[in-house]
Amino acid sequence: MKRKVKLYLILFLVMTFCACGQKNSSQEYAPDFTLPDLNGHKISLSDFRGKVVVLDFFTTWCEGCRMLAPQLNRLYQKYKKSDVLILGISLDGFSTSKPLYKFQQKEKISYPLLIGNEEVVRKYGDISIIPYVVIIDTQGKIYKILQGHIEEEKLEKYIKTLLSKRG
Repeated sequence: MKRKVKLYLILFLVMTFCACGQKNSSQEYAPDFTLPDLNGHKISLSDFRGKVVVLDFFTTWCEGCRMLAPQLNRLYQKYKKSDVLILGISLDGFSTSKPLYKFQQKEKISYPLLIGNEEVVRKYGDISIIPYVVIIDTQGKIYKILQGHIEEEKLEKYIKTLLSKRG
């Protein structure tokens, strides 16, 4: 019960703050995590070292998150063969994948969705505005953090920049 209350408090704070922004990273490594996908398979961020990774922290009730999903779908389809991975991380507090699976079907999301938890929220810090997108370079370092309304062109520009820096 306490766990649900904490998660709802976090989600309330996320809803309370409504602004847009971008943070430049301090070139720190992205915190590793292991989360279940919709099929119950455990997915770890560290498994994708060497790829550009885009983490999309979202909730199913967030209008901005639903608006971002088609953009991420297009980018995922365009770059999935170019060592780019997009992972959606649900902050809804679901303990099962059923509601998230319905959301994935309704929004036609083709990139992998993971069931987030309090631990991943703590690791990534100030997730007070959603969508909250973390772009990670091929070495596993945080390149950019984007919050609120995010333009597809800007996301693609960052992906292209990181792909061009590959050795």
